[in-house]
Amino acid sequence: MISDKMKTIYVVGAGGRTGMLFCRELQNAARMIGVAFPAEIENIKSGKAKIARGKNPPEIFTAELVPPEDFGAAIVRNAPDFLWLAARNPVDKITAFYYRHFTNQQNFPALVLSQNGLSAVADAKKGLQEALGQDADKVAIVRVSLINGVDLNTDGDGTLTIGYKLPIKLGFGTAQTYIGDTDVSFSPSLGLGKIFKKAGVKAREFRGKDVLAMENAKLFLNLIGMAAAANGAGVAAGYRDKKIFKKEMAALREFVSAANAVRGGFAGKLGGYPVKLLARLALLPVCLLAPWRGILAGAVAKGRNRLKDLSEIDYYNGEVVRLGKKANVPTPVNEEIIAKARALKCKI
Repeated sequence: MISDKMKTIYVVGAGGRTGMLFCRELQNAARMIGVAFPAEIENIKSGKAKIARGKNPPEIFTAELVPPEDFGAAIVRNAPDFLWLAARNPVDKITAFYYRHFTNQQNFPALVLSQNGLSAVADAKKGLQEALGQDADKVAIVRVSLINGVDLNTDGDGTLTIGYKLPIKLGFGTAQTYIGDTDVSFSPSLGLGKIFKKAGVKAREFRGKDVLAMENAKLFLNLIGMAAAANGAGVAAGYRDKKIFKKEMAALREFVSAANAVRGGFAGKLGGYPVKLLARLALLPVCLLAPWRGILAGAVAKGRNRLKDLSEIDYYNGEVVRLGKKANVPTPVNEEIIAKARALKCKI
């Protein structure tokens, strides 16, 4: 199914911010077909979905779209090379739903996962096993770590506008490594790299075990500001507050210790962030870092200064707690952040 022709990518979750971003940014490099709920499709077709790319004024989002119930017919007309899940965690059930449409086939579209956290690949494998049985390991899985933050605003008339900086920066790599009996663990991710290059995306490819290091690096960046958010503060304000800063560093320290123990550490750089260096700094005594928290606040808040979204805390700090149990590393600070975040959400 993978050839030199223009690839076809189905994006599940095309009505959400990540799905909209990739449908828009890859449209000149591949045939992008979005899968969205009927209400989302109606909103998009009526011009009530917009994208503010970089410093450009908002543009109306347009895309080729199909609802989930028409997916089976759509893939008969236009077979996918990639099925990109831009839906939120967990992805086991949604993976099973879409791959049931490919039972009894010889070739399967590669599965692209751009979720936060560390669980997406394992969850997707459960879904593939449920849908395809013994053929599950014939589906190549490509992991994508998007670095750009995506803001979302909704107007009074229901118009949804997402915004993000340009260029798009991401890491990617093949996580499940076979198409049939062919080992593709060190292949150029099935042509996805060429698509990113053609689209002007600044993409770094990771291979083999380095895909885990990429995932670790992305989660490290995601964790920055979560202690602050659980206390109702933005990243910069949290780092300038001595008490919150200590919680931020302690939460990161727990994650670094667990990731070093059982997941092979961190990528050196991801999206321009020197994550491996930052991870090493997180292991230093907080008394050495506290005098520099003002400088650190300016550095880490650049492009990431909005109040962090607590809705996926189970796949941010929750991942640290699960990883800590696996690595036998205590994670009391991350557990505290989760409890505070849930209490805060209950009050809203």
